[in-house]
Amino acid sequence: MPLTAPFQRPAGPASATAGWPVTAGSPATAGSPTTAGSPATATTSAVRRPRPASRQPQQSGNRLERVGYVTRRPDPADRRRVRVAAVPSAVARAGALYGPYYTRLNELFASYSADEVAVLTDWFTRTTGLAQTYIDEMREQDKG
Repeated sequence: MPLTAPFQRPAGPASATAGWPVTAGSPATAGSPTTAGSPATATTSAVRRPRPASRQPQQSGNRLERVGYVTRRPDPADRRRVRVAAVPSAVARAGALYGPYYTRLNELFASYSADEVAVLTDWFTRTTGLAQTYIDEMREQDKG
């Protein structure tokens, strides 16, 4: 079961993936689509992540735009939002940079038995639930 690199475009016609969404953040999370099939993701989607500084997503977007990794355009459905789209050449550069790493990850993952994969899947699923519960608790504390 190969891993999917976050910089890989989803399958589909080129016109549907030309503005494949990226979000501000680290290379491990950049490019995770917030809305499947969407031509780009709203900057405000990045704000919904746990506890970012209020201007962090905008500042990250500014840096990514300055270096030519993303473009911004108004959201046609909501004039208050801005859509952020990956620049195709930036996607290619990320692929060249991270491709060898993902090849190694796929090779490592292929070396696990079905039982080992089941344990890994269980651990990641359960720890993700724990993390979300903790985030929710912290948000509730902030409200009170």
